[in-house]
Amino acid sequence: METKDIITLLVSIIPACGAIYAAFFARAAVQNQRHIQRWVANHELLARANQMLSSDPNLLQLHGITPEELERDGVTTEELVYTLFQLNAGSAFHTIAGEQQVQLTAYRKNFLRNN
Repeated sequence: METKDIITLLVSIIPACGAIYAAFFARAAVQNQRHIQRWVANHELLARANQMLSSDPNLLQLHGITPEELERDGVTTEELVYTLFQLNAGSAFHTIAGEQQVQLTAYRKNFLRNN
C-alpha cells in the first residue's frame, strides 16, 4: 500500500470517527434532556400536590399522618409543606447540575436543625 493510499484511507476514516463521536454525544445529550424534562414534570406535579396538602391537611392521612399528630408535634401543615418545598428545591438544584452524590450544604443543615 502506497503512502498516498494510506493518507486517502486516513482522510476517509477520520470524518467517520468524528461522526460516530458526535452521534454518541448527541445521544447522551438527548437522554440527559429527557431525564431533566421528566424531573421537571415530576416536581411541578409534586408542587401542586404540596399546595393541595397545604389547603387540605386531611390529605396527610394518605401518608399515614393525621393533622392531630402534627399539632401534637408542634408542626403546622404549612411548616411541613414549606420544608418539603425547601428539600425539593435542593433536590432540583443538584439534579439539574447532574450531581450523583449530594452533600447537605451548611444552609440546609442549619435549616433542618432549626425545624
